[in-house]
Amino acid sequence: MTDVTPGKAAPEPALFLIHVLTASGAPIALVALLAGAQGKWAEMFAWLGLAFFVDGIDGPLARKYNIAERLPRWSGASLDFVIDYATYVFLPAFALSWSLMLSQPWNWICGGLVVFTGALYFADNGMKTPDGSFKGFPAGWNMVVFGLMVLSPSQAFTIAIVILCCALTFAPIRFVHPVRVRRWRIVTLPVTLGWMGLAAYAIINDMARALLLQRFGYCGVIGSKTKRARFIKRLKERGLNDLLITQMICPIGKTTIKSKHPAAIAAGIAVDLLERIEAAQKQETAGSGLAQNMTHGQ
Repeated sequence: MTDVTPGKAAPEPALFLIHVLTASGAPIALVALLAGAQGKWAEMFAWLGLAFFVDGIDGPLARKYNIAERLPRWSGASLDFVIDYATYVFLPAFALSWSLMLSQPWNWICGGLVVFTGALYFADNGMKTPDGSFKGFPAGWNMVVFGLMVLSPSQAFTIAIVILCCALTFAPIRFVHPVRVRRWRIVTLPVTLGWMGLAAYAIINDMARALLLQRFGYCGVIGSKTKRARFIKRLKERGLNDLLITQMICPIGKTTIKSKHPAAIAAGIAVDLLERIEAAQKQETAGSGLAQNMTHGQ
């Protein structure tokens, strides 16, 4: 292992690995785009989540080893801007425009506003304040579009949020960095974890469609009756017929249990699955008995 202890001269190849880490966001962005082009939005945002993780560790490493001065030929800031624009702005705008969230021409209008205001924001030399905060909405469209896609609000609400965030891009308001502003970490870190929770929900949502296209005996999804209506709407928009959609069990578990406590939900799901398994086994046994009787009768 190459020694790159802070404060000690290190060979350039070792330090260049930090730039390699940052640049890995480019192929990650490409894979995310390919997933989005196939309508695999959960997969696309999973890759963007990986890019988000890489973006969260390469900056601290670069500052720790003072890479800007020790490798002056390569601009880590420029490289980071290229990757961030792709993963934070362009790809979310693609999802906003290409998915079924908005009808034409609003999908093109809102997507165009996102990439336009995002480009201007990344060209602003005053986008960051001395304490590490952002001046104006920091073009975090990956979180905004992801949240809108998960919540599936009305088209009017989606358009309003997009226009509001575009306007806030140039507003004299500070947005704290999720990690660099220490005094706000007690708030920003839980919010970041919450965003990761939403990512898991989106993956479950997309898995429901994938499961229904296969031959599964049971497909259950956690959610309320309202969520079920949204699932049905989105599945129909993606081309699934009513027969397949009716096979989706939502809300999952025993609906007679009204408690929202996680343990109660888990118990309800377990009881429901056991009842279904036993019913299937009885049906199979009865079918086998009938077949044997028919054989003996012959």
